[in-house]
Amino acid sequence: IQSQQRQQNLRQKEAICDGLEKYADLQAVQIEQGDVDWIAAEKIIRTAQKEWRETGFVDRKYLKVINGRFRKVMNQLRNTAKANRLENKNKKLELIKQSEEILAELNEEKLDIQQAISKIKIIQSEWKCVGHALDDRELWKKLRVICDDLFARRDAKNSEINQEQLNNLTAKEVLCDEIESLVNSSAESIKTDYEKFKELKGKWKQIGDIPKNNLKISIQRFEDVCQKFETNYKNHINKQYQEQKKQLKLKHKICNDLEELLGEVMSTNIEKADLFDKILVIDRQWNETESQSSPINTAIVKRYKNTMSYLEMYQNGEDIAAEINAYNQSNKLVKEELCLRLEILAGVESPDEAKQARMQYQVAIMADEMKSSEKKDNKTTLEEIENSWYSTGFVEYKSNKQLEKRFFSALEYYPQSQQAS
Repeated sequence: IQSQQRQQNLRQKEAICDGLEKYADLQAVQIEQGDVDWIAAEKIIRTAQKEWRETGFVDRKYLKVINGRFRKVMNQLRNTAKANRLENKNKKLELIKQSEEILAELNEEKLDIQQAISKIKIIQSEWKCVGHALDDRELWKKLRVICDDLFARRDAKNSEINQEQLNNLTAKEVLCDEIESLVNSSAESIKTDYEKFKELKGKWKQIGDIPKNNLKISIQRFEDVCQKFETNYKNHINKQYQEQKKQLKLKHKICNDLEELLGEVMSTNIEKADLFDKILVIDRQWNETESQSSPINTAIVKRYKNTMSYLEMYQNGEDIAAEINAYNQSNKLVKEELCLRLEILAGVESPDEAKQARMQYQVAIMADEMKSSEKKDNKTTLEEIENSWYSTGFVEYKSNKQLEKRFFSALEYYPQSQQAS
């Protein structure tokens, strides 16, 4: 029975050797192809050792041969595995060297912390792919020290960044409060407040990043307070514009009244006392208008003073007939052209007697536009025409009445023409 058992043990040991030898041949092919599963290879070695120990004794006459056979194949497999572990050690040493270089570049400020972290993560991924190596634990400790250093620096930097972002958030909240305090600006302070508003908007762009979870709310609040201020500013400006227009039209009417008086003086013999009283009434109306600082206001004041100057010359007995006639003709031509310009802009018909002049004017305008690359928008052109009208002086009463009717009819139609286009 003992002899039979030993024969059975021998067959088992031979089977182990057969399997190991076949695997050794297969492994040699896999090494050439670079396709070895080294984890499986080391498991096979451990399993074979265990099975060999668990297999019982064999007859002494077979012992030397079977043991020699086993040791030979096992030594072959162990040496191959050891060579692989040595190769892996060299690979990991190279990765450690690369990690040390990353740390050095960070210290020399050739890399920032985020770049260093990105590179070390790549090395960690490559490390996992290498497999077991000689002195694996010691190698890992070296890499771990470098990784821990880098990640600690990143955490410290993030903490610093987080505090900086919180400070930026506070700065943006204070800035929004400042803009909000400007929302209810008065008419007197709106222009200076607008300059401050532009300054605050510029500061907003200069403030750095804020925490991501506060980003949407912060931007929304900033946009809201800006919109409120801009709406209030536009309302103020529009109100001021309308008031300026109102004052301009009032001054234009007063100028017309004064110029009508000048025309009356030139065509009839008016008593000086009556003339003085009428001038006094008109001048009182003029002085009750608001004083404004603008080019058009300066021009219409000049218009008023010119007419007043002619009336004073008349009162002093000077002969101004020829000068007034030339002044009338010059201003009439200006107003006729302004009527044409506005009628063209508004898209309304000109009177029959002005159609030839209109055609000539349009041809001249087209020629000028071809020479110039700049083209004014309609709003700017309209404002120029209006301002020129209000600043143009004396035209004799009958002609002026006709021209005023033409001009203000076209002006009234202008908004409809813009809607249609």
